[in-house]
Amino acid sequence: MNNDNRASMMTWISQLEVKESGSNIARPKNAYVSAVTCAKSEAEALLMFEIGLASLGFKLLDARYTQVYDQIDTTYKQRDELKNLEWDARNSDEPQFGVFHSWYPD
Repeated sequence: MNNDNRASMMTWISQLEVKESGSNIARPKNAYVSAVTCAKSEAEALLMFEIGLASLGFKLLDARYTQVYDQIDTTYKQRDELKNLEWDARNSDEPQFGVFHSWYPD
């Protein structure tokens, strides 16, 4: 990505609810995961999350609290996982996902 494109991007963060996908999964799990990516808009960030999740075998069910990273509460910015995700997202062209916290839905 050239510097002109990167300069117009913002770093976005969201709490995602996802579901395992694939024909070989008898009982798919749901999960929550923090996600961070660089994009020009919220819509573009959500699309990047969907594409990234699909490559990992997950389908996006819901995105909560999607916002520009610089606008999140300072308390959350201090979490090591989020700091690392934000750094990786700014230095790559790929969405970054944290730990998947999963469960079996009823």
